[in-house]
Amino acid sequence: RRSNRRVCWHFLQKHQRLLVCINIWSEMDKPYYATQKGFQIYCDMKSFNGGWNLLYSSRDDGTGDNNMQKGTRFTAHITSLDPGNANKKIAFDIFEAIESSNFGYKEVMLTGFKNYETKNKLVKMYFSKDAESCPDFSQFLGSRLGRDFGSSCYAGNFYGTEKFSGRSIALSWENQAFVAGAVDSGSAWNLEVWNEIDTHRGHILAPSEWSNAESYSSQTDSAGACRQKGLFHIHSLK
Repeated sequence: RRSNRRVCWHFLQKHQRLLVCINIWSEMDKPYYATQKGFQIYCDMKSFNGGWNLLYSSRDDGTGDNNMQKGTRFTAHITSLDPGNANKKIAFDIFEAIESSNFGYKEVMLTGFKNYETKNKLVKMYFSKDAESCPDFSQFLGSRLGRDFGSSCYAGNFYGTEKFSGRSIALSWENQAFVAGAVDSGSAWNLEVWNEIDTHRGHILAPSEWSNAESYSSQTDSAGACRQKGLFHIHSLK
């Protein structure tokens, strides 16, 4: 745990002026670290060596295209993995503070549950913020969030490698949200593995099962079908 604690300690020290003060929460159901009174942020201390800061947590409500909206640490739900509703807000002020500082961040983790009622298994995937093609994740998210790109966003896909499995991953923006897919070219929604597109009920699929991935318009259990009950998260690491 020492290395994980060091990651979160450095995060606090680098951002205490910009972010005021933070309580880091781990998956151990207790406060991990606290400074002065202030807002709280959930820190995943188990996945891929720990130190992941939660920036987005939202249930699916079936509306699809407006899944992601620009929020702040006060409007986004960043204290636990289940907000209890479809708040759809990304804590973009935290994201910008991390990105603009010398501390920065290196990796992005997408997680989720297929069913927010049962929460049987947390699915995880992670990748470098630096894309194998332009734009990188910061440009991909920052230039699109809060804007309706319709179908014209196709040329701005993010392509990278999921680090645990070594498999290709792509992010495609559609209208006002992005989905992740198990593809190395073309659109992510051809083999959707995280989030939903339009109102087609969504997918969340572990990288070890990406050979079962299917198009956004299908709903097969073995392909990670969420049936409109998905719970999705975005995390950043150091």
